[in-house]
Amino acid sequence: MTIDAEKMILLCDLMANILVSAKIWRSLANEALLDLGLDSGVAACLFWIAYVGDGAKQIDIATEMGLTAASLVRMIDSLEALQLARREVDENNRRANRIRLTDEGRRVVSIMQTILDSVHQNLFREFESSDINTANTLLRRVISERA
Repeated sequence: MTIDAEKMILLCDLMANILVSAKIWRSLANEALLDLGLDSGVAACLFWIAYVGDGAKQIDIATEMGLTAASLVRMIDSLEALQLARREVDENNRRANRIRLTDEGRRVVSIMQTILDSVHQNLFREFESSDINTANTLLRRVISERA
């Protein structure tokens, strides 16, 4: 099935807007999180560990982040050096690691969430819940059809 010219223009506009809005969000989030003293990659890794689930397999976290396992290793090394997370050998598969947040890691994630909640409130305060739901539905479909 081919896409007609009008729809193609709309799709190009949509994708450009997604990319620009993601850049705006990242910039605002990085600026807001600056006081925590965390590199943005390390902060993102910390967030994803909490999001995927404390104690999740390292490979599952990498997959959710869209990273290779090797790239994630360096970030987790940084989190361990900062005593924000630790690796534990998976009891069911000794070749796999599970990543757990330390008490300090959970505290920092809580602070990050409060900061990001403020960013979200400022960025999206003019949007109706129905608009946000529609955007989420569209993006989830894109993700699920390509994942």
